[in-house]
Amino acid sequence: MNASLNPACTCASGWLRGARTRWLGRIPFGTALAANAAAEAVVAETGCAELLLFEPAEPIFTLGRRAHLPAGRAALAATIAQCATQRIAVEPAPRGGLGTLHAPGQLVAFVAVRCERTGLAGLAAELLFAAAELARSYGCAAEVRSGADAGVWFAGGKFASLGLHEAHGVAGHGIALNVATEPSAGAGLALCGSAATTYAALTTATSAAHRSALVAAHGSQYAVQLGAGRALELPQLRP
Repeated sequence: MNASLNPACTCASGWLRGARTRWLGRIPFGTALAANAAAEAVVAETGCAELLLFEPAEPIFTLGRRAHLPAGRAALAATIAQCATQRIAVEPAPRGGLGTLHAPGQLVAFVAVRCERTGLAGLAAELLFAAAELARSYGCAAEVRSGADAGVWFAGGKFASLGLHEAHGVAGHGIALNVATEPSAGAGLALCGSAATTYAALTTATSAAHRSALVAAHGSQYAVQLGAGRALELPQLRP
């Protein structure tokens, strides 16, 4: 990213510092994907970074680019069959990696930012370390991992999963944080390419409404952690 393109909208000290932040609510994953694509088109014209926050309305298992290779198809064959049994939709996603489950209780943060392919590692690090700091603020011993285990982990499993893409100098897609997912989320599925991976949630919810409120509130805090503008109409976490 070239910060000189639009100094009012970008900052060399952080890809998403000062980004326009929008809370999309509890919506279908496909609707959010379309919003992300539209935001990328705007960013290509203006240079102003955008951060889109939402909670998936229903479970969906998304397939990254590696899932369409022969080895990926073989690794995920049983998981795709299990998704059919559990009536979980399976859809392709414009990102790298294998397969990831998105579900209610997750905070998904999609980005749209000027970033060449050589800058993706820096953007990924920014998203992951902000997620780790969010978890640590609640007393979790969060660890950022790279390689095959890329993501944020703490006792119990994986808290945050990352997937990005880049086209024509604009990066999109983003990160999913398990804020208040059900303990059974992903059971029996090969999450991020491994049947041994389990999701670890930051907190628990007492109802669907409570779960959505937790996701929204943590979304506001995550935006602040990234240095982006706070999304309007997001409730704040109580001490």
